[in-house]
Amino acid sequence: MKDHIKILLVGDEGVGKSSLISAYISQHFPQEVPPVMTDTVLPPEATTNEVCVTIMDSSSHINDRDVLRQKIINADSIIALYDVTRPETLDSISNFWLPLITDLSTEPYKPVILVGNKTDLLAEEIDTEQLNNLFAAFPSVMNCWDCSAANIQNLDTAFHMAMLFVNYPLSYIYDMTEDEFLPAARRAFLRIFRIFDVDGDNLLSDAELSDTQLRCFEAHINSDEIMALKSQIATRVPGGVVNNCVAFEGFLGLMKMNVESNNYQIPWLVLRSFNYDDNLNIVIPEEITQLPELRPNQVTELSSSARTFLLNLAQIAYNECERPLQPESTDRDGENSSGSELEETLTWDALKIVLSVLSAETEDPWSDPPSFKAAWRHDESVEQRILLRGLSHIGATLSFDDWIAHWSLLALNEPAVTQMLLFKLGYVERIDLGLVASSGPMVSVQNQELLASTKPSFFSRMFYATPPEHPQRRSTLQVCVLGDNGVGKSSFVWYLTGLRAPGIGGEVEMGIDYAKYSDCIVVGGCALKSNGDIESDKKSRSPVVAHLPKAREELLQAVLTPTYHLSVAAVPLDQVEKWLEHCVDACDLVVLMFQCGKPASLTTCKALESRLPECVPRLYLASKSDLIFTSPALQTAHVGSSGSLKGEYGNETQASRKSLKAAHESVLQQASLHIRERNLPALTMFSTLTGEGMADATSLVVDVVTDPAKGLPQTKTKPSPSFALSRPAMIVSVAAIIGAVLVAQFEKEVKAWFNSVYHSTREFLRIKI
Repeated sequence: MKDHIKILLVGDEGVGKSSLISAYISQHFPQEVPPVMTDTVLPPEATTNEVCVTIMDSSSHINDRDVLRQKIINADSIIALYDVTRPETLDSISNFWLPLITDLSTEPYKPVILVGNKTDLLAEEIDTEQLNNLFAAFPSVMNCWDCSAANIQNLDTAFHMAMLFVNYPLSYIYDMTEDEFLPAARRAFLRIFRIFDVDGDNLLSDAELSDTQLRCFEAHINSDEIMALKSQIATRVPGGVVNNCVAFEGFLGLMKMNVESNNYQIPWLVLRSFNYDDNLNIVIPEEITQLPELRPNQVTELSSSARTFLLNLAQIAYNECERPLQPESTDRDGENSSGSELEETLTWDALKIVLSVLSAETEDPWSDPPSFKAAWRHDESVEQRILLRGLSHIGATLSFDDWIAHWSLLALNEPAVTQMLLFKLGYVERIDLGLVASSGPMVSVQNQELLASTKPSFFSRMFYATPPEHPQRRSTLQVCVLGDNGVGKSSFVWYLTGLRAPGIGGEVEMGIDYAKYSDCIVVGGCALKSNGDIESDKKSRSPVVAHLPKAREELLQAVLTPTYHLSVAAVPLDQVEKWLEHCVDACDLVVLMFQCGKPASLTTCKALESRLPECVPRLYLASKSDLIFTSPALQTAHVGSSGSLKGEYGNETQASRKSLKAAHESVLQQASLHIRERNLPALTMFSTLTGEGMADATSLVVDVVTDPAKGLPQTKTKPSPSFALSRPAMIVSVAAIIGAVLVAQFEKEVKAWFNSVYHSTREFLRIKI
């Protein structure tokens, strides 16, 4: 808002510009005025809008056009004055003054108030048809008023409107010709509606309406006023009131009613209450950029409140979109049936409804599915490629579990972006900013209930400032894939996150050039049900199928409670040093991947494992098992018509197969021996090219990441935990030491006293005898 407004009066000679200014300032009609008055400055206390105002007069003489043009450029708003008794002055407004103002305006619309003066001399009514045509031709004309400087009639209203349209520019949010809010304003009001819709039912209850009034205008509204307001909305806006609650169209209609009643400041007061500037851009508060402080073993996750908010948005978008037709299915008896319930999923159109409150300038991770780039937060020079499975092709859908999995992956890797997007989507003034710091890696599922029910003993509470924390289950689980270059780490991530189809000859979706991601950290994410299953849907090629109930409360419970979100990162070999320095403590599972038949890759894995902390679960996987030729089909696929062997080893003769197979078996035997010595999960081989063994590899990863005890190496001795002594413990310890010293000193003095008495008594008896 401006604290100093410049108002310019323009019009033909003799329409009463100088008289109008003098009458407004002095509140009485002057008998004589100069042809052009000097600029007049009014202090804030002398104006209705409590801002400093400079009122400028102008000359219509042709010799003063240069001065006139400069004044139009400098003015914030303009009062175009005409004489109601002289129709030609109104024609001049339409033919000369308004085109001149439009040509010299740098803003989209410089607000113009059309004022007809000398109504005290007019005997007949004013013809409104010409005024309506003028409004249609010049969008910069905001309003029209009739006044009389001689009678001091409507002068305050005219200047008040001139000031009002500067600090509350209606043309920025409202289309006067269409009589509708502009798309940017509608988008902003939808976000505000979401903010007040705390329960997420897409309706404003009486309590939420009361909060709206209090939040925007610092005033209370009683139940009778709420009933009258809803009645007015129901009368004026079809569908504005649903189930005795106000829908979004009713909320928007309420803002429109204020515009129609000339209360232009009301919509702007609402917008500015929620960080919108004059261009309807959201000003991000400083506290939104503050992220949770993390210990080395912690990561950022969505809070429970943020997940509920996102699920409510998904449910609203699902309800507003057209339902897809249920395809016919065949039951066990071979009969077609189409009466089964559809899985609740988000289409791309539904996702656009969720993101509709974001401006076109806002970069969101779903603008170009299924992936986006991000700088690694521990080193901005390192690039991450985040893979978001789901809406990767036309007709694809995204389950509600996957929707939250996307956000969980974003919160883990781009917490600042996540917090900013939540704020822009309407997550405002909640119990948190949307992100929380997790409590460290997950513990064994079997021990979870036991740890949760175990309470620290009196001794622990007495002697330890921070008693041993029970590791808690977190919803986002991190899996990091380490190994030599070229063993297929990124391919494993692509496959696990559903970007590659199972089966021989499966094509990669979206035509992604995977080779260009070899130098960056590739991160993929998916949802994982609490029973540890990653199921496969043949139609969507999605590794997650969530059969969600239709009831809203059951839906929230089903998605929030039993679902983990798996983040799988393939770390290039040259980035392992930084990863070990910054990320290893927060990792739930390390997958050490080597290639079948490459002893050097196994050696690399062993070297990497030796640098892992003993408390980090790990397992070994052998990639590219298709090179071992364990099946005739695979053997045929890799043998050419001439009988030579084809593959990454080049063309080999038939006689060299046995030696290659022996080399493969030797590497696998070494790996199996090492795994048995470390008491790690049994070795699993797989091939992302053919899909063979991928189900077993995936099941092994899921099994260990949800029960980390299975991936911990066997150790001879367990290090005893060290805890910091609390103040009571320190006091007790010091008191015990002092007591021990005093007791020892007391014993020494008592012993000396007894010895002295003994010797004295003995000497006395000897003398007597």
